[in-house]
Amino acid sequence: MLARAQGIGGQRVDEPEALDAALTRARDAQAAGEPDVLDVRITNVGPGADQSWYKASRLAHTEMSAMRESSARATNASSLLM
Repeated sequence: MLARAQGIGGQRVDEPEALDAALTRARDAQAAGEPDVLDVRITNVGPGADQSWYKASRLAHTEMSAMRESSARATNASSLLM
């Protein structure tokens, strides 16, 4: 967990029954002046569970292409300086 690498306490919650106890521990840590991170795993269930919350978009594809092109130009420019 990234939080532990930074010296921050954290807990992973995989089961709904464990959430209450994890929230209590996090609240106690916060009251003591310590940061705490909860990594709560969820599963979509019920009507609409098989659907994404976002619409498909070409924007993300366009932005990724622009980032790749920019990175390639920067790499080519740095190789010219050597």
